[in-house]
Parts: sequence; C-alpha cells; structure tokens
Amino acid sequence: MGQRTDFDRLVLEVKTNGAVDVRRAVEYAAKLAIEHLRLLTGERPWVEVAADGEREAASPIPGGSQVPARVRALLSQPIASLEQFFNARTRSTLAKLQIETLRDLLARTEDDLAASGALGRTMLREVKQFLEQHRLRLGVRFEQENGALWWDLSPEEAAAVEEATYAGDTGSTSTAPAPEADGETAAGGEPAPGEDVPPAATKRKRKTT
Repeated sequence: MGQRTDFDRLVLEVKTNGAVDVRRAVEYAAKLAIEHLRLLTGERPWVEVAADGEREAASPIPGGSQVPARVRALLSQPIASLEQFFNARTRSTLAKLQIETLRDLLARTEDDLAASGALGRTMLREVKQFLEQHRLRLGVRFEQENGALWWDLSPEEAAAVEEATYAGDTGSTSTAPAPEADGETAAGGEPAPGEDVPPAATKRKRKTT
C-alpha cells in the first residue's frame, strides 16, 4: 500500500469447504483479530459480559459461549433414548460409529459421517432435519473448562438453540422419524415403515376328479 490513503474498499478472497458460510467466516476472522489485539490494551480476551455488567468466566473458544444448562442436559442424552427423533436403524448405525450422545453427534462433521459409508442419504437427511429443528449444526467445537461446557456458537446462536429446544416440551413437540427408504429395511429384516410389502403368495389346490 505504501503511502497511498485513497483506498475506499477491501476485497477479500475467501475459500471454504462449506462447513461455514463465507460471511460467517469473515466475521469470525475479524472478531478473532480484534480479540487478539485487545491483549495490547491489557484486557483479557474472550470475556463474556453479563446483562448486569458483571464479567463472567472467560471463554476458551474465540467468539464462543457457554452451553446453556438446559441445552447441556439435552446434549448429554443418549442417542438410543431419542426414538422420537431417530428411527431404530439410524440409532443403531450411529451407535456403531461410537456416537452415543447428541454431543458426540454435533462434534462430527458432515464429511466425517459421509466418509464412514454407514449413514445412507435417508439417515443423513433425518439427522439434518433434527439439527435444523433445534437450530443446531454439525462440526461444533466443544471445550470443558472449570466444570463449564463451552462451544463455538455465539451467545445469540446459543439463545436461539435454547429457544427452539424448549419452546415447548422437548419430548412431545418432535416430529416422527422419517420412514426408512432407498430400499433399506429395518433391523431384523422387517420391512421399513411405509415400505410396500408384496402380498403373500397363495397356494392353490388342484382339483382332482
């Protein structure tokens, strides 16, 4: 740039793998730079300020927030107990991938799940439907510090998750799991819900005279 001061715009070239949209990536990078420069002023970075002006615990994740207590309870629920969200085949497949709780699921990326080859398109669509319903996403970073659980969602995003999850009773406001499709059958060889079952063959007795 030298001594020139007549620049009126900044053009950035951003490459992303799709896990984070471009706008959010730039916002996150800017926030990260600002927080690091705050060290030069003597302030502690990653400090959340409560509504009453009191300083809360410092976040170990730049731009992140503390997981709300009620959402933390949801994240600790075993996948096996969430039959209202996932059908039996999806729960069984996630268990084989060592995904035991919702927190385990959120920590995985979509690429991780797709690369496993275990989750079909129908099951992956079911997982995404659940996440969208609760304002959650895959690829969440978690950090445990001093008994508190932090994630890389902003305070506004965390509030949206809590609102979406507890707008009503979590256990009764869910939608039924999507029926298994793509020619898949449920465990035990039983036809999947909604799958056409061919009529049983009937035996005809030959009439003799």
